[in-house]
Amino acid sequence: MDKFSGRRRETWQSRAPLWPFVILAFVLVFVLCLVASPFAGGIILGDGTTGGRAIVWFKMLSNVMAPAIVIGLFAAFLLHQFFLAPAGRHGALTWAALLVLTGAAAGVPINVVRGFTADRLGYAMKLDASVEEARTASRRSERDFYRRLGLLMRNNPFDPARLAAEGGLEDARHAIIIHRELIADARRNYAPGQVEARAALARSIVDVRDREGVLDRLDGAAPARRALVERIWTAHGRIADLRAEELQALSANRGAWRRTPRGVTITSESLFRRVRALEGGINEARDAANAAEMDLYQLDSQTDAGIDRVLAAAV
Repeated sequence: MDKFSGRRRETWQSRAPLWPFVILAFVLVFVLCLVASPFAGGIILGDGTTGGRAIVWFKMLSNVMAPAIVIGLFAAFLLHQFFLAPAGRHGALTWAALLVLTGAAAGVPINVVRGFTADRLGYAMKLDASVEEARTASRRSERDFYRRLGLLMRNNPFDPARLAAEGGLEDARHAIIIHRELIADARRNYAPGQVEARAALARSIVDVRDREGVLDRLDGAAPARRALVERIWTAHGRIADLRAEELQALSANRGAWRRTPRGVTITSESLFRRVRALEGGINEARDAANAAEMDLYQLDSQTDAGIDRVLAAAV
């Protein structure tokens, strides 16, 4: 301020052109927002629904605007303090708004990509969890059956040496009872598991066509799958029946066989032929169960591959 005239003393800012400083401010805001936007506030994963998608994009909008507002206003403040105010120029609010918009424009591309990725990734994770839940429920009956059967047969009660030991026949009879109970439990638990599997898929897939495509594959394989598990259970039921006949024959002819260091020796030719025939039937039933298991594995693999193709296209 000139103390003699009372007028503001002319500064270098009042003589300098405005545009270099404005351009510098816009470039700095654009670059800083471009760098800062990917690190602003994190992301929220979507779930495939309209509401979930709205939340994702609202979060992405906040990631765009937060650095733009902070950096844009700070740049406008510096422009005003170091150039506009000393030059006696107005328009600081206009330049602040334009700088904020420039910062927002810089953050839009990366955040649009992040928003789309977050929406698809969250949906994909949701589908993966639901598919895993469905497959676990679908196969729980068979897996529980084989797990419990493995525990039952861990110390094979039908080993000849164990049969010949004291109480061996009674232990084997008890194992047959449990084996039959396991088969009954597997049959009883199969249908609820399939219902649970179908429900897990149906509630997680948002798109109607995708949901129908997945359920069509699941439902299409259901009759063949039920037939295969029935073959497995029937074969195991046959094994239990043949074991029971074998124990009956051994119990009825207890004096015709004895324990030896090498296992068991049967002294009756008729008993030997009977036990041998029963063991042959048991092996055939076991082979039938194994063949059905392989067919079931192939069917499940084909069904899973079809479902995975639909879900991959969905996300």
